[in-house]
Amino acid sequence: MWKINTLLIDHKESGAIIALMAINTVTITWAKQQYPQFLLPHLGEKRRYTHLMSRALLLSVLQQYYDPGITALPELSYNQHQKPSFISAPYLFNLTHTEDAVAVIIFPLSATTSSSSVAPMISIGIDLERIQPRRSFSGLLERTFTPIERAWILEDREQSLKSSTGNPAPLSLPLNSEAQRRFFLLWSTKEAYLKADGRGLQGLKSLEINPLQQALYGDLRGGKLYAGTTSFNQQAHSIALYLPKNSADHLKITALQVTSNGATFSSAQIKWDLTLSDMPKQHINNHEIPF
Repeated sequence: MWKINTLLIDHKESGAIIALMAINTVTITWAKQQYPQFLLPHLGEKRRYTHLMSRALLLSVLQQYYDPGITALPELSYNQHQKPSFISAPYLFNLTHTEDAVAVIIFPLSATTSSSSVAPMISIGIDLERIQPRRSFSGLLERTFTPIERAWILEDREQSLKSSTGNPAPLSLPLNSEAQRRFFLLWSTKEAYLKADGRGLQGLKSLEINPLQQALYGDLRGGKLYAGTTSFNQQAHSIALYLPKNSADHLKITALQVTSNGATFSSAQIKWDLTLSDMPKQHINNHEIPF
């Protein structure tokens, strides 16, 4: 029988938590046996397993760090963009997954303040992406990123090509490994921000990221965004999260490890490449930035 090996947690210092878990045959088997209620047979295979793994991780974190007596997920509601939230439980959360990993961020609301009054003023979001080649990098660069963002993504490639040819590189050329890493860092950053915003793609046109200024220009206020890299199943991933600025310094990062002896939460590390703060909205410049 699978079980979670509990740890002694100082709840006063737990604050917001990011939890990570790889998706593989061992963790899927564990989730099926531990949380069969989340395995929905009417869903297609891919959605069935991502639903299972994300809910299993979410409930495991709540049980481990916040409420050992909880036996089921609190009741959920969904906004018009299908962002889930707890109806009355005093936590905000956001989920993300790739084919081989799942992550959740949980933000506990103050016990002295009603969740109904606080929740609308607090925004959190998280995104996880597998760093891998894509056939449509050039099109996505044009459609999704501003000139400032493209300049930062392509900086290393431009400098390498200019030193060898003396000419700037067209977007159609393949991205080198550093440009791919930066592409997915900013992609995850935008996804995490838009998930925190809760309006889906509606907020994309009003969002600009300036990594050199460590700034986010968008519609949200009072938040901080972290973006970095981690690894699952020996594959690099980008991860980004948006949360209230005053809670960012108390963030706990943990990973759920599953073996034949059970499931255990342990401290994890993420290399944060970007730390960005909300700034007053500015006009998005449509001119290219020289390298």
